[in-house]
Amino acid sequence: MKHHEKNEEHEEEPKYHITHLEREILMKLSELLTVNNSLTNQLSKIDIEIVAKLGDLQASVDKLTQQLADVELSDEQSQSVTAVQEAVNALDAIIPDSI
Repeated sequence: MKHHEKNEEHEEEPKYHITHLEREILMKLSELLTVNNSLTNQLSKIDIEIVAKLGDLQASVDKLTQQLADVELSDEQSQSVTAVQEAVNALDAIIPDSI
C-alpha cells in the first residue's frame, strides 16, 4: 500500500513546469502592471486637479463678468473678457464632463 501512496503523491505534482523564460515574462508582466497602476493613479489625480483648477478659473471669470455687468467697457476690453471666457471654455472642452 505504501508504494501506491507514493504514486498518488507524484500524481499531485503539477504537470506543467514554468520555464525560466516564462518566469521572466511573468515577472515583466507583473512589473508592467505595477507601473500601469501607478500611472493610472497619477493620471486620476492630475484629472481631479485640472478639473478643480478649471472650476476655480470659471468661477473667477463668472465673478469678473458679474462685476463688469454694469460697467461700460471699450470694445477692446470687452473683447479681452470674451477671449478669456473662450479660453476657459476651450480648456473645459478638453476634459469630458462626468456622467
